[in-house]
Amino acid sequence: ANWVGFDRDSAPYDSYGHDVVGIVWDGKLDYATWFSGEPAAVLGIQLIPMGPVSDYLAGDPDRIRGNVAEALKGGPAPQFADLILMYQSLAGSKDAAAALDVARELPAAAIDNGNSRSHMLAFIMSHR
Repeated sequence: ANWVGFDRDSAPYDSYGHDVVGIVWDGKLDYATWFSGEPAAVLGIQLIPMGPVSDYLAGDPDRIRGNVAEALKGGPAPQFADLILMYQSLAGSKDAAAALDVARELPAAAIDNGNSRSHMLAFIMSHR
């Protein structure tokens, strides 16, 4: 299932209050992860791995912008900042340019161990 691009109008999502699902427990949906309730973690864990195949997530720019805004509403992402910037770049060229500005200054500690700065920057640049 695509937990960042589901049909919000279909059951079981019709009464769910978010655009990202963190955990699906048979008939229960949680906006959390097993390790964190932070909105950035809920989105970020669903984005692993971000690579060329992740372009399938690019279908709804407004939804991407909303998901990113919800993930970052408490400020910069404490975790998955690199993946969220990569996801943001899928919303369009202006979004990719904004993500690139942040990504260039992202501290090395904010880049996931399964990612690299060069991969993150190349992914974002490919969507400008």
